[in-house]
Amino acid sequence: MIAATLIVGMTFQVAVNPPGGVWDEDKATEADAGEDKKRMLAGTSIMAYYYPEHYEMYMAYNSVSFFGSLV
Repeated sequence: MIAATLIVGMTFQVAVNPPGGVWDEDKATEADAGEDKKRMLAGTSIMAYYYPEHYEMYMAYNSVSFFGSLV
């Protein structure tokens, strides 16, 4: 019970505050003029911007851990 509580707390915390932090304000890149826009929006993960594949895997594992510890 205590371990499950710690796991839920940790996984919730890293979902709210992802590694690398979040963008503080909206920022535009030089690539915004092209079709392939990559925007830096306030509140979105910096890790998701630079490493989108790793971030998706990270959040998938985090979600599995979160929901698994609730059961």
